[in-house]
Amino acid sequence: MPNIALIQKLQTKHPDVEILYIGYKKGPEAKMIPEIGIKFKGVQAGKLRRYFSWENFFDFFRLPIGFVQSFFALLKFKPKVVFSKGGYVGIPVVFAAKALRIPVVLHESDVLPGLANKIASDLADVICMSYVETKDLITRQVKKVVTGNPVREFITQGDRNSGFDYCGLNQDRKVVLVMGGSQGAQHINEALIKSLSKIDANIIHITGKGKKVHDDTDQYKSFEYIDKELPDIYAISDVIVSRAGANSLAEIDALGIPSILIPIAKAASRGEQTINAEAHKKLNPETIIIKDEELSADNLADSISKLLQSPKKEKHENNATDKILEVLESYVDRN
Repeated sequence: MPNIALIQKLQTKHPDVEILYIGYKKGPEAKMIPEIGIKFKGVQAGKLRRYFSWENFFDFFRLPIGFVQSFFALLKFKPKVVFSKGGYVGIPVVFAAKALRIPVVLHESDVLPGLANKIASDLADVICMSYVETKDLITRQVKKVVTGNPVREFITQGDRNSGFDYCGLNQDRKVVLVMGGSQGAQHINEALIKSLSKIDANIIHITGKGKKVHDDTDQYKSFEYIDKELPDIYAISDVIVSRAGANSLAEIDALGIPSILIPIAKAASRGEQTINAEAHKKLNPETIIIKDEELSADNLADSISKLLQSPKKEKHENNATDKILEVLESYVDRN
């Protein structure tokens, strides 16, 4: 999604720009990118795991294949600069770009750099980052620019009437949006359902695909996934309950909606969401953080009731795309 935000702004500012998107040939980008009219090259990619898995053996061979595919794709396309948001699919592309002496610009969404970006940072010319705290976590002497995380412009352009019409909710009650990322979050889903009787508000619940957990009522509406209607849903939301992924936090910040953040437990991740949530709270003191292992129906309901008394802030202008474009343009403008 941040890549799409950047692409759309780039096309608006430079209508004649040529863009090639290199991604995992079996990933969601293989469908999403052609749909917005961008050339797409699918390559092999080996996931970088920090734990034992037999898949590591097969992925070891996918990496060099991905490098060769990326090398010839870049050789044919001849870009002025390569931009990578991180992730394992970016590794062969960055190595291929460096072999062809093409400048590389990275972007790190989380406070804590991911493994792919840690590896790629040794080859980067510039590293853009969402949080100022990341500067001290990247030890390599390379140009570092704090840009924020790109947000699609339409996210902040929702319509309240359309939002209430889509959900079929009464406009006289405040609205709580609960979401757990694209896959949903079963622990959050369960805590919410147990707390429904204690929450005096409308509830919009994005459960995750295949996770229907409760029948709809006059005050509770559930959806497995929401995409194009999301701006309208944001427009009617008074409180958001969410995981602490970098993309969700960027949207919440841009909208100025009070939030309850429930980071993925460190045992199930590298702890980046907890650090993201703490950085978000520094900028938004009204934010409530609930540890995943401490989440219950009672503390979720209490936190929602508390934040329902908090007013929305003014929308915060997200100019991350402009800042990243400035970096990319500095290479494109060169002879």
